[in-house]
Amino acid sequence: MTKPTRGNHLHLSLKRWTLMIIIIRWVYRKLKSVITFLQSFLLQAVDQQLLEAFLSGKLMRFSD
Repeated sequence: MTKPTRGNHLHLSLKRWTLMIIIIRWVYRKLKSVITFLQSFLLQAVDQQLLEAFLSGKLMRFSD
């Protein structure tokens, strides 16, 4: 059996690091898209609630 050279080991670790970086970047991108989606969703929900509260307040004033 031949002893694995240091260069080969370094190459393997480089491949592993590259893979890890790619995975981390992919996860980060996915998280970012999920977070932006949630932010827009929450903003829409808040806007909807504010609009409903505003309209119900106006309707209440009109019914007096």
